[in-house]
Amino acid sequence: MFSRPVGYKRDTLDRDLTFRRPSCDCLACYDSGVVTNGDGLVNGLLPDYDRNRDGRPLAGQDLPLICHCPAAYRPSGHGFRGADGPVPQRLTAELSPEQVAQIHSRRLLSWQETERLMRDARMARAAGDPGAMPWFIAEVRHAVARQLASHAPALTQLDPSPGAASQDQRRLQPLGGVLASTLASADPAQPGPFSPLPQLHGAAQTTPEAALSAAA
Repeated sequence: MFSRPVGYKRDTLDRDLTFRRPSCDCLACYDSGVVTNGDGLVNGLLPDYDRNRDGRPLAGQDLPLICHCPAAYRPSGHGFRGADGPVPQRLTAELSPEQVAQIHSRRLLSWQETERLMRDARMARAAGDPGAMPWFIAEVRHAVARQLASHAPALTQLDPSPGAASQDQRRLQPLGGVLASTLASADPAQPGPFSPLPQLHGAAQTTPEAALSAAA
């Protein structure tokens, strides 16, 4: 009925063995105009940003940080900044251009490392090692497995009498609790895919954004 666009499909070898970072110009905001903090890099500059008093992350706790890249400006970008550069007071905040550049550079290193780890794991799988996976995927799997074990009574006490579809739907509720518990139990003081990076120096570390993309 519809003709397939040219280049719509990747060839099998490229699809199975390669992994690429998001295609964007600014990794501080991913071309959204608002600096992201899913990997905790902002907390290396602002330790209490988007965190509760107990140190747990809570997205939206504080004002959004407006980037300095072209995506933040109007009319070509998202319009957070005017031609002269200032951002609206009491609605947004900002880091310095140098700090934003640091976040971009650190994320670029992290994504490059993630690409390498994912490529190596996929090549190992293609060579016959079905268990090959990057450390961050293995860590998330182990965390989910621990939470599944702790929720085992809730999973086994389901009434087997309803139909399969109904039972599957009921199983989603405790499984959702497993994932929520896994994320909530992450200790921000311990290293891992959910914890902030302590500083903007040293070797690159894989971000949770990369981990989620890889797991998908």
